[in-house]
Amino acid sequence: MPSGPAMLTPSIAALLLPLLAGAAPPHARLTATLDPLNVSGNTVFRRPCVSPTLRPGGEAQAAANTAAVQHSVDSCGAAGGGVVELPTGDYVVGCIQLRSKIELRFGSTYAQRARLVASSNASLYSSSCDAVFYSSSASSGTALTSVAVTGHGAVDGTIAADKLRPLGHKLSTGGSVLFKLAHLCNISTLHLQGVSFLSSPSWHVHLARGLQ
Repeated sequence: MPSGPAMLTPSIAALLLPLLAGAAPPHARLTATLDPLNVSGNTVFRRPCVSPTLRPGGEAQAAANTAAVQHSVDSCGAAGGGVVELPTGDYVVGCIQLRSKIELRFGSTYAQRARLVASSNASLYSSSCDAVFYSSSASSGTALTSVAVTGHGAVDGTIAADKLRPLGHKLSTGGSVLFKLAHLCNISTLHLQGVSFLSSPSWHVHLARGLQ
């Protein structure tokens, strides 16, 4: 075995020299372009969208939090897609409709997790939006492409479990809703990573037809 200094192969040197010079290699640079479902790292999309301003405080903030997340998701989708980052903390929400080319990213690190708590207020759900995360009806509705839920955190159904029972909660508008934490169907390319779904009154994650 040679006793002199270790030699760098050309391929390793090509990666290390830009770093030593203070520049990242091309594949390590974050760009403003959409990079759908490149799951080699911790990110799925790279274009940041406006994150929602969420309010702690339990059920009293549920409607405002739901509207804030929905607005961020809708705006991001209309702009061509990207990352909607949910801030650190616990926030009560109702049903949120997902859009194409959207990554919902929970928190920034494991120590700074985000938790969405499912509201027990039945008016924040409907027969066509029966989960915290809802994509589209299993039998109809617009198909989505490239949807991701990633990061550090959880969707928690604990406080909803007592009121939104597995047999279905009666709605004031008629009919009933069988509540889930996530109702995901008609999605071409779905990515779930790092987010827990806890204590649902019925299904935690309902995966239906049309998924890839």
